[in-house]
Amino acid sequence: MFLLALGGGIALLVRQSARSGLEITLPPSDVGTVTVHITGAVARPGVYVLPEGSRLHAAIDAAGGLTVEADAARVNLAVRLRDGEQYGVLRVGEAAAQVTQTVGAPLNLNTASTEQLATLPGIGQVGAQAIVTHREERGFFRRHEDLLEVPLIGPATLERLRPMTTVD
Repeated sequence: MFLLALGGGIALLVRQSARSGLEITLPPSDVGTVTVHITGAVARPGVYVLPEGSRLHAAIDAAGGLTVEADAARVNLAVRLRDGEQYGVLRVGEAAAQVTQTVGAPLNLNTASTEQLATLPGIGQVGAQAIVTHREERGFFRRHEDLLEVPLIGPATLERLRPMTTVD
């Protein structure tokens, strides 16, 4: 009953505001949005709120675009944004190890550095290098099962890594 009365009150306010020229602004909602932190070689690094389903190119545009020092060849503009993530745009000559990973967030197999991958259980430095080499030679992983093409990664390792990683 209360919700019905509240809804009627809002509808009345909207009708009255339309006649009086008043503008009603409802508080922002997190529903249907992602909040991301863009760092590195962009004009205005910072936190941006974008529509859910947005890709990295939209976040970079919101951050003023790439700077002249950005290593555009190492930026996957098609990556789908994940709420609460940080995305770092590398500068030409900058090592990938300088990109940070959000603590507790799944590690992205398509963007993680060798050092980050080496922290995964059962991977180590050799496995991490095999993953990066595979990624560089054959392109991004489209699904977790693509890891089975990497030497040293078997079905048991794949299942252990699945909850800790993403291929977005």
